[in-house]
Formats: sequence, structure tokens, C-alpha cells
Amino acid sequence: MSGYLKQKLFQALHELVGAGDMDKRLTHAGNYMVHLQESNIPKEYRAEIAAIKGIMFATPWSSEQGAPRQISDEDGAKLAQRILSLFTAVMGGLQSYEGEEMTKTPREFERPKPTTTAEREARKVFRQVDAEKAMTEYDTGQKAFHENRERLKAERLAREAAGMPVAAKIKKKGH
Repeated sequence: MSGYLKQKLFQALHELVGAGDMDKRLTHAGNYMVHLQESNIPKEYRAEIAAIKGIMFATPWSSEQGAPRQISDEDGAKLAQRILSLFTAVMGGLQSYEGEEMTKTPREFERPKPTTTAEREARKVFRQVDAEKAMTEYDTGQKAFHENRERLKAERLAREAAGMPVAAKIKKKGH
């Protein structure tokens, strides 16, 4: 499962539960949703994300005069519910505490043991490795993009050098 997808959905949800009117919260959530590309989304979630994005981006974020778009609280709540349902599905459902009732206060639940220095250091190293891996993947993607662009540019220049461009041929026939 894509960690990027989970991250963007979490960030969108975080904005949706924040302070402010529904339009502003949806606008901020949309700032995270807009970054989701089809390649980052497993096939089973693509249709739902496309539908959510279609609703979110169906109207401009603001008018020509800079006024924020208007969405009813009911429609905004339905959209927020869809994002929450999608996030829940991506995360594998809701986690429940076995044998514990959900009515307990946070103080009644067992607190996690404090981490040791060794555990903190190990996590720090793993975070660094993950960051380096992400940068390597990004650099690889950028290199492939630039190589492909240069290849296509060379092909276009070769076609143009082999003969007149199509637009020039059309003008010549007209005169």
C-alpha cells in the first residue's frame, strides 16, 4: 500500500477536522488531494478518489473577485465522510481494542512503555535510510523524465531537419 496515499489522505482529514468554515477546510484538504496521481493510487481506490476529486474541483476555488466558493454544509459533510471512509478503507478498517469497551477514558487504557535510548537511535537511523531511499527514488524519476524529454526533443529536431514542418507545408500549398 502506498504510504504516500495514506499520508495525503491523513493530511486532508487533518484539515477537514480543523477550525474554520467548511469551504476553507475543504480548500485546505483539496490542497493535499490534488497531489494524488494515478500512479500513487492502488487500482481499487482510483474510482473513488477520482469521484472525490471531481466533486472537490468541480467549481473553482474562488471567483474572479477572489470570493471563496460556496458549498453547503450538508454537501461538505458528505464529502468529508467520503474522504474518511476512503481513508478507513486504505488503512484496512478501524482498529478495535480486544476486550475493552470504547467508553473508557484515555486514562483507563494502558499507556505504552517508554522507549529506550537504543530504540530511539534505531528509529532515527531507519528514518534516515527511508529519507535517502525516497530521495533516490525521486532522483531516479527525475533523471528518467529528463532523459525522455531529451530523447523526444532529439526526435522532433530530426523530423524537422528531414523536411519542412507541417505548418510550413500548409502555407506553401496555399500560395
